[in-house]
Amino acid sequence: DSGITNSSPSPAPSVAARAPCGCAGGGIFLGRSGGTRNTRPVKGAEHLEAAFRQRGFEVVDDAGAVPLQELAPRIHGICCLAGFAGTAMANLIFLPPGATVIEFNPYMMYANFWQWS
Repeated sequence: DSGITNSSPSPAPSVAARAPCGCAGGGIFLGRSGGTRNTRPVKGAEHLEAAFRQRGFEVVDDAGAVPLQELAPRIHGICCLAGFAGTAMANLIFLPPGATVIEFNPYMMYANFWQWS
């Protein structure tokens, strides 16, 4: 089984409840429930995605399948980008100044995407 197993209660509702919403641009969650190109699934990802949907976030299942000329302006128009650590989060370079980034890192990978923003 390549998914992450955690016996503690899911933090998804708690984290999603603190995510900014109601701002003019809304938010996007870069999900993985539709599968990944790098075979790093996240067990229970659908629960986290559902919690963000409830907060008004659009969920993009596979950012790599969306043409860049479509995805970049969508991201530039939001106030919050959330998702799992990985290549899809590199899209944060299209965020407007002052936007919020929420990164979930279930594989404990070192990622310094915050330095790019």
